[in-house]
Amino acid sequence: MTRILFVLGWLVVGGEETEVRHLANHLDRSRYRLEVVACQRREGMSDLTHRELERLGVAVDRRPYRLSFEETVEYLAGRFRDVDVVVACQAVPDVVPALELLDGRRR
Repeated sequence: MTRILFVLGWLVVGGEETEVRHLANHLDRSRYRLEVVACQRREGMSDLTHRELERLGVAVDRRPYRLSFEETVEYLAGRFRDVDVVVACQAVPDVVPALELLDGRRR
C-alpha cells in the first residue's frame, strides 16, 4: 500500500482540501492510503473539513496544533519517514527544515 501524506498549513473549506477529498473518493483504497497533517490552527477556524476528510477515511493529524515551530519540524521529519509520498501545500514553512533533518544537513 502506498501511503500519501499531505502537509497543509491549515484546513479550511476549499482549495487543496477539495483535491484531497476528490482523491479520497476516487483512488483505490486497497492501493493508496491518504493522510493529512495540518500544521496551524487559527482562532475560530471551523473543524468541518477535518470531519469531512475523516468521514472519507482520510486520517487527519492535528498534533502540530499543540507544538512549537521547532517541535513541528521534528515531528514532520518523523512522519516523513513513515510514508511513501509527501505532498506539501500552502507553502508550509516547516517542510523544508523537516526534510533537511532527514537528510542530516540540519543539527
